[in-house]
Amino acid sequence: MRLFAALLPPPEALDELAAVVRPLRRLPGADDVRWTRPEGWHVTLAFYGDAEQEPLVRGLTALAVSHPPLRLSLAGAGGFRGGTLWTGVRGDVAAL
Repeated sequence: MRLFAALLPPPEALDELAAVVRPLRRLPGADDVRWTRPEGWHVTLAFYGDAEQEPLVRGLTALAVSHPPLRLSLAGAGGFRGGTLWTGVRGDVAAL
């Protein structure tokens, strides 16, 4: 199974980001972007490719519960080839 680790932004962050993205859908070239629903938006931390799920889930869970919550906010934006948009994060990024 192709796996990756990600953070799920809280609903209020997704709402703000959706408000910024909405007008972009009307720009020239917007038809070339693969638009997705905000419920599927995430911040990718690592891509593991083909990996066994259970050992990875156990390790990431143990790591997550051993650290205090992070204070992060969305910052910056851009696009990858193939029509994928991205936003960066700022704040406690060193802890990631």
